[in-house]
Amino acid sequence: MVAKTVEAFHDVPGNLEAPSGSQQNEHAAAVLSSYLRYTPILWALGLLVPVGALTMLRLFLKRAAILRPGWIAGLWWLVGAAQAFSTLMNGIVGGERLGEMLHHLLATPVTGWLLLGVAINVGQRYRLNSPAVTRAVCLLSLYLIVLSAGAIVFAALSDWDRLAIKSPIALILPADLPSVESTFTMRFFLNEDTLGMTIPRLILFYPWPTCLGFAGVAIFFIALQERNRFWKWIGITGGLVALIGSMSRAALAGIAIGGAFYLFRKTAFRFQLPLILFICAVAAGVSLFNIQPAQTLSDLNHFVDEVRQGSSDARQMGYDESWHFFLQAPIFGYGWQGDTIADTIPMHLGTHSSIYGTLYTGGLLTFIPFCLATGFTVVAVFRKSTRTSGLQRSALAIALTLAAMSYSEGIYTFAPFTLFAFCWIGASLNRPDPVLP
Repeated sequence: MVAKTVEAFHDVPGNLEAPSGSQQNEHAAAVLSSYLRYTPILWALGLLVPVGALTMLRLFLKRAAILRPGWIAGLWWLVGAAQAFSTLMNGIVGGERLGEMLHHLLATPVTGWLLLGVAINVGQRYRLNSPAVTRAVCLLSLYLIVLSAGAIVFAALSDWDRLAIKSPIALILPADLPSVESTFTMRFFLNEDTLGMTIPRLILFYPWPTCLGFAGVAIFFIALQERNRFWKWIGITGGLVALIGSMSRAALAGIAIGGAFYLFRKTAFRFQLPLILFICAVAAGVSLFNIQPAQTLSDLNHFVDEVRQGSSDARQMGYDESWHFFLQAPIFGYGWQGDTIADTIPMHLGTHSSIYGTLYTGGLLTFIPFCLATGFTVVAVFRKSTRTSGLQRSALAIALTLAAMSYSEGIYTFAPFTLFAFCWIGASLNRPDPVLP
């Protein structure tokens, strides 16, 4: 069934084997656009992740892009390879069964990094920033607006703590598999304690609210490149609805940072240096008048933690424990996520953070490539971004959002669900398109 669905998406004008590179790019854009347009159907069938992954792999192998990976994609593959090596080493030393070791190697802590690199590579090779892709992202935004309205109304009129409907695939698979809940179940919302109140957090096409928040940020910045005013505002609105409805603090911080750099790079070059000097002057004035920015940031962080105090406390406990165990195995880590922090806190060691997670599961062997991949991705897109290159500026904002969210989220888990965002980053690694008259 998955294979037939993939082929249906590929039955669009164009031919990947055609000699023209532009025809190949147009066909790839049509494939990705079709995938985005059919998102609600795929989500309901439980095929959203399988079809997305197969689509990326088909485009990747069809162009033989593996022979010319691009160094940014190569860095992300290095992260996945390092994590796989750590998993194998720990599995062999710990005497794991072959089946258990294969399960760990196929899980997102390994394959998520690899798929992230594949999506960046495909986006770069096929220049997946065409108007067709942008319009499909805006259509995805429209879906989110409609589903968000329905989910919020249902949550307000019912006394349900959450709304989740299993897909046909979830009904077939064993109920105790983690992927049944995260990948093959339609999750609309869940109620959480926020500022002392029980408020529904939206989830929709994504496995948990924070992933929806990141998708909202990506949709927002991509929609800014839409030429049609109606669809642009649909995209912007849907992105903000997803961001606000997810109530993700990390995504809000990410859009603030990404948005600041988006506007900075949009400023004319002759004003950028004076702006930097002005910021330095403000910082000097703050110091001169004995204003303590560290205390201000501490107060802000305390307020953010109080939004969902229980979640913040659990995360901090997990980070502390992950760091403690990392110091005992600093080179190769433990290869896989650890036990839960406590019986009452269902958070496993090495999760909910790309930083502490890679340190715990992969040690410095994985953490160093992760830092290099993140840093060089941001720098590469920043260098290509200009006042007139909307693609590069929007990709810079998305990449910075990822970097900001890496502290509190495992960004490798975003890749299977938000492939369009990583394809967009990959497309930005090409030279900026010429400015239209």
